[in-house]
Amino acid sequence: MIKGHIISVLIFTTISLIVLGLNAFPNYYAYINTPADKSFSGQASWFDPWDINVYVSAIKWGQQGNILLANSYTTEGHTPVLMYPIYTLSGYIFPSVPPYLSFYFLAIIFGFLLLITILGLAKIFFSRNFEILIATTLIALGGGVGWLFFPSIQSGDLFITGFTFASHFQRPHEALGIIFYLLSLIFFFKAATLKKIFFNLLSLGALLPLMLFYPYYFLSYALICGFYSLLIFLKNNDKKPFIYVFINASLVIPFILIYLNHLRGSQGFSGVVSQQLNNPDIFQLVLGYGIISIFMVYQAIYLKKDKTTVFLNIWFFSSLLLSFLPFGFSRFYLRALFFPAVILSLLSLELISSKLHLSKKFLISILLVILPLSSFYMSYKRVAEVENNNHWYYLKSTEREALEFLDTKTPKGSGVLASYTMGNYIPANTNNKVYFGHLLQTPDAEEKINNIIMFYSNKFSEDDAAEFVKEAGITYIIFGPEERNITLSNSQSMDLKYKFLHPVFKNPEVIIYTF
Repeated sequence: MIKGHIISVLIFTTISLIVLGLNAFPNYYAYINTPADKSFSGQASWFDPWDINVYVSAIKWGQQGNILLANSYTTEGHTPVLMYPIYTLSGYIFPSVPPYLSFYFLAIIFGFLLLITILGLAKIFFSRNFEILIATTLIALGGGVGWLFFPSIQSGDLFITGFTFASHFQRPHEALGIIFYLLSLIFFFKAATLKKIFFNLLSLGALLPLMLFYPYYFLSYALICGFYSLLIFLKNNDKKPFIYVFINASLVIPFILIYLNHLRGSQGFSGVVSQQLNNPDIFQLVLGYGIISIFMVYQAIYLKKDKTTVFLNIWFFSSLLLSFLPFGFSRFYLRALFFPAVILSLLSLELISSKLHLSKKFLISILLVILPLSSFYMSYKRVAEVENNNHWYYLKSTEREALEFLDTKTPKGSGVLASYTMGNYIPANTNNKVYFGHLLQTPDAEEKINNIIMFYSNKFSEDDAAEFVKEAGITYIIFGPEERNITLSNSQSMDLKYKFLHPVFKNPEVIIYTF
């Protein structure tokens, strides 16, 4: 038994190294292969590198002695709020650690905790260590067949953030949020099936902190647990699960309302609270789940329905339905669905193997080969992108010099005007804030994009330009390669015409103006 336990630990350690390494290695590879004339940006991300800079900027903000977060992606005055607390707290505790390094340490720590959580919860559904480890591997690395059609078709596994567990291991707050989400649902399942309030208290204990990360998950929690409770009542006339749902809702809903009121009380985050993202389509889902789609349809029709399979099916299919709601955040209900999907697929293997006259081990081998391909493909593409000098991987040395000037030679909290790319980098690399730098994080982003184009296109009069920068809280204006392209494209000029500006920094490609 001891030998078997040691082997299981070694296998889990190997799984952890693979999962965490697939996320971490491309960043390291990009760093050590930085071209001589470039500067490493700090990341080599697959999903939304502009979002990673937001999280790093929160660490940077915490390093200034703050726990509550002020939005560095706007120059508008606003009240700091409790958002991304693991980042601000990390910066507060470790003020001298480079922010990007802190972010990656957090990703490893919380990614490993997520793996342990998956492993622990898999033990509820399987008794053999072999099956538990297989489930953990497939949940952590599982994906669809998007790699077959990339980049022609935007499949869910490669194009929708959070569709697979890949982004959960990339983003520390996602990992922690998903830990709470998984625990809240599974502990409720235990409470409802065993009729023990202790497990419901554990569910509630996970649900409350989850609301600080994803308040909208209360809807999926209530739907999944409520529907499961209804089925138990109809079958056994048992009201206890309903009582658990009512208790949890009574305590969580006031907490959500207080927290949302707290967020809405700060106009600096209005773009985040009211974000609008496209809903997935059926084709994206089918390709995103790949072979799992076949297993899910088959088990839904033929697998014997017991308490476990009913709960997991309710979880999976109700979340799919929620992802089509006309809300900007609806696609996020797809998060963590590889957990119930993989569990159900593995539970159905016995039935499928007998129907197809194939061994169970052969079917497991197919899953182990095919499902992780998306995760390995993403890691491969991140490494291969190094050769393309991607601007989200590498900054020009002249741009890095400008960032260092802003960080060391300007007052903290100064407002900076720049185009999108530099505007996104500035808060993560300096102690300054920007007029615009993120399509969601910056309030009224479209209006600000138009103003930026007007300003850099020399379309403002001298007086209007001066009034614009003063009213917008802008102290410094970046004029680098991207900004110069706006000027050249729209005014056939290589320079800004505004005479009230004077340079405080200049190198061959970047000028920083003030007034």
